[in-house]
Amino acid sequence: MLANDRIGDCVIAMMLHSIEDFHLDASTPVPAFTDQDAIGIALPVTAQGQTEWTVVGDGKTGNSAPGSWGGHGIP
Repeated sequence: MLANDRIGDCVIAMMLHSIEDFHLDASTPVPAFTDQDAIGIALPVTAQGQTEWTVVGDGKTGNSAPGSWGGHGIP
């Protein structure tokens, strides 16, 4: 599930499953991805418009809460 069953990271999990599929089709070793490989970052609303992310507010509640803006997949 690559954490999709717990945190709903379907896009990131899909990318890793696609990499597995490519390796299966090519008959090459399939990477052993784990949940840790699939977790992206949970951005707060306060990150919008910032060129360098800085914690604004308490970093825990309201617009500064992790995930209040949504998630972001990172390579």
